[in-house]
Amino acid sequence: MGSFTEDAYLREKVHSLHAGLLCRLDEYVEAFPRGQSRDLIGTIRLFLSEIDDEVSTCNDLEVIRWFCRLIDELAEVLEWLDDQVIDRLRPLWDETNLDKRIGSFLAKEVRQLIEEYEQRKDD
Repeated sequence: MGSFTEDAYLREKVHSLHAGLLCRLDEYVEAFPRGQSRDLIGTIRLFLSEIDDEVSTCNDLEVIRWFCRLIDELAEVLEWLDDQVIDRLRPLWDETNLDKRIGSFLAKEVRQLIEEYEQRKDD
């Protein structure tokens, strides 16, 4: 059994955060299939892949720590983007009768997303 080292732990953390953010970005690809949003998602994916590759060969523990912080910050940016989408969607829901203009399944999903967001904001 191998011994625990901080660099091994941090490398594994970066790889796990990388995998988690890629899953989040896949959700964005489904929501924004084309245009500038799609380009931004592609750029972020490329950036994350470069970080993941670099961490695999990096010997500087401080640089690996920095990559961990960077990915954590990027996760917060994605959370902020989620909030911005919902903040813009909420007024449209009532003003445009959005629930009557989109399918019932999607309307239910959007309503649930808005409710979860508002509940999270209250906490």
